Amino acid sequence: MSGLPILVFLMWPYSFFYNQKYEAVEESHLLMAQGIATSLEHYSSDLVAAMETFSADIVEGRAIGARPIFENLHFYRVCVVRKTDGLVISTYLGNEAQCGMRVSAQELATFEQITSDSSVGYGGITASDGPPLMTVIADAGDFFVQAAVQTTMFRELQENVRFGENGHAVITDHRGHIIAHPSTDWMDEGKLVANLPIVEAMMQQMTGVMTFSSPYYGEEMIAGYTFARGANWGVMVVQPVSEFGAVEARFMREVVLILLLGFLGSLCVAFYMARGTEARIKKIQNVVTAIANGFDGMPFEERKRGLNIKEFQSMETGITTMFRKISASETRYRDLFENVPIASREEDLSDFKQRVDALGITDVEIMEKYLDAHPEFIVGCGKSIKVIDANAASLALHAASDISELNDILKTDFKAESQNFIRQLIIAAVQGETRGTIETSITAISGEVRHLIATWCILSGYEGDWSRSLMTSIDVTEQLEAERALRHAHKMEALGQLTGGIAHDFNNLLTVMGGNAELLALDPSHESDLVEPIQNAVNRGAELTQRLLAFSRKQTLQPQSINMLALASEMGKILRRTLGPNIDTRILANKDDLYAHADPGQVEAALLNLAINARDAMPNGGLIELAFDLARPEDLEGLELESGDYIVCSVTDTGEGMSEETLSHAFEPFFTTKGVGKGSGLGLSMVYGFACQSGGTATIESSLGHGSTIRMFLPRTVDASVCTAREIESPANPEADGLRVLVLEDDDEVMKYLDKMLRGFGHHPLRASSIAAAWEIVDAGTAFDLLLSDVLLSGPQKGTDFAKELRLRSPDCPVIFISGYPNADHIEGCDQKTEWLAKPFSGRELAEMIMRLCPH
Repeated sequence: MSGLPILVFLMWPYSFFYNQKYEAVEESHLLMAQGIATSLEHYSSDLVAAMETFSADIVEGRAIGARPIFENLHFYRVCVVRKTDGLVISTYLGNEAQCGMRVSAQELATFEQITSDSSVGYGGITASDGPPLMTVIADAGDFFVQAAVQTTMFRELQENVRFGENGHAVITDHRGHIIAHPSTDWMDEGKLVANLPIVEAMMQQMTGVMTFSSPYYGEEMIAGYTFARGANWGVMVVQPVSEFGAVEARFMREVVLILLLGFLGSLCVAFYMARGTEARIKKIQNVVTAIANGFDGMPFEERKRGLNIKEFQSMETGITTMFRKISASETRYRDLFENVPIASREEDLSDFKQRVDALGITDVEIMEKYLDAHPEFIVGCGKSIKVIDANAASLALHAASDISELNDILKTDFKAESQNFIRQLIIAAVQGETRGTIETSITAISGEVRHLIATWCILSGYEGDWSRSLMTSIDVTEQLEAERALRHAHKMEALGQLTGGIAHDFNNLLTVMGGNAELLALDPSHESDLVEPIQNAVNRGAELTQRLLAFSRKQTLQPQSINMLALASEMGKILRRTLGPNIDTRILANKDDLYAHADPGQVEAALLNLAINARDAMPNGGLIELAFDLARPEDLEGLELESGDYIVCSVTDTGEGMSEETLSHAFEPFFTTKGVGKGSGLGLSMVYGFACQSGGTATIESSLGHGSTIRMFLPRTVDASVCTAREIESPANPEADGLRVLVLEDDDEVMKYLDKMLRGFGHHPLRASSIAAAWEIVDAGTAFDLLLSDVLLSGPQKGTDFAKELRLRSPDCPVIFISGYPNADHIEGCDQKTEWLAKPFSGRELAEMIMRLCPH
């Protein structure tokens, strides 16, 4: 007996470490439960983010792009349900048969209750052919998004926790239904266990260790329990108390054995087992702690030989397997986040929220006034935002290499648009909102400004402190630029239609004025000094309308192959005579195969117009350079031109240049920077209209103080032969005698002028003010030798339509078309018995045209 106290004393270290083992096992149960809860929190956040992104796409009317996310998060089916009548308007993931069905009013009420506290909520557990399904509901404005998610993730986590003979994990939903359990029957039917004290504690968001009676095993169990933040799922890791009794019995047998082995053996065995047990427990604690903290690396290597304590071996194996599964899952979600093409980042807005809350302002109007008076508060709030994570698309959008550089950019970029974004975020915080969409712009490190539509939301479970938020940004810079270009094109087209219509009506007036002035000039009783100013004014008005028609692309052109080298030589002579001694000119044309397809007279007029504009931009003299070259592919980028080769004619000056505002209006008709009476504002618009009508276009490059370059692009032709117009023999007679002319004209004043002019030539006009009146003359059998017709008439038909039908009856009838609004497309239909005469015209021009068509 005297040796017993010594043996007991010597056994004390072994007993001490064994007692520590029991306490460590209880703590390990709790840490394992917390590790599983952390994984579930990440999974819940991803579910909520996917549902909120999908809902935002529906509310904002964007294309649905969340299907890959649904499949990676184990979504089984997704339906969009209209709130008003419960109609399923669309489905995803292969359940198209449900589209067009209706959910009951009771289900709609349930959906409303689930989403009453947050935009995304969880429903019940239902059985399926595969794993049980968990219902997830999201509020999408006028719709509900109903999703059924397979509980595969929960089952994998539950199955990875196995230790001892019956140690396992159990996962419940927020209402106490089983989600994951060793019993397939309990799991498939989602058994309700909310009456258990430990489940009640988890539903109340409590954490700890508890002993309770298991209805499944029918014995006392010890468990570590906790809850998944945000989703409020319960997690407990349980083990029968009886297994601890077996361990204790084994311990007593080992004590007796050690006592029998003697003093030295007892000390050696106790020391060896205590050391091994302590090291293993510490390593298990490290693994579980790493899992609970979200650590994504293995903190220790597997031991080559295990400790002969079955409970610890199985516990370590289960934890290691679970850890590897969780790490693989984290890797999958990380890859998904990184590879999404939409710029996404996670932000910590807790400091931002504290700053706003610290003001104590709850009225939006008062907050607006405060922000107006304290812009520095907006800047401070913006600098308090911290980016936690960002995918590759987000870094590329801001031209940042990593998250640290991205944080620096966001803290320094506080231009007006950035401050407006922070301001709207502050107002949202005052209003209690947790999500929204804001239009803003950013400036990358490269200095490029990009326009964005940013959608933000506070993740579920973090509405109180805003410590986790998701921000997605869509770059709409190109879209806005395309819309601006389209609006400008529509404006230019509208101006073209307007100016073309004005030119048509004005030409009718000029025809009457010029014709009657010509008749007055033939009358010796009137002084020619009074008639000549009228004729000069008519000529100037005709020139003005010609420019209007050029801009509206309605002028009559006679395109042919132009040798640009010969044109360059001629232009050099003209410019030196026209521009004055203080302007130096330089002509560049170094290629021999520069042939353009255009109207040569209009090309010369356009280039001369550009040169005169360039001279006016250099009041103190300077250099004007005309260059002719074959357009390079990079010159044609961004231009709306048909495929093919183009000749580029450029006019460059060293003048004052243009501002951005002037540049944006330069091609508009009547826009001028010259003083009143010094310019019509039609020069550049005429060049632009002519180039476009010829199948090309015109561009301007200019900046203040650096001169201007205007380029005119014309289609290139490889055929160097001149495309001459049709030739008609000149008449032998100077006059045509006594022709009967059918005159089709709806303008009374023009008709009166034509009647006087034709009678003065000795002809006999047959007047018709409409197509119907003209057919009456034809149908009455009245013979006539010539049709003189306006093109645009009152009513749906044109003069060309009447002439076409008349030719079916009288194929040899000569036709003269007159119009103040000619279209080059009509010239293609001309033949040897058809002529065109543009208003205003002189009596001599009309007489010569009649003689060409009717020489006899």
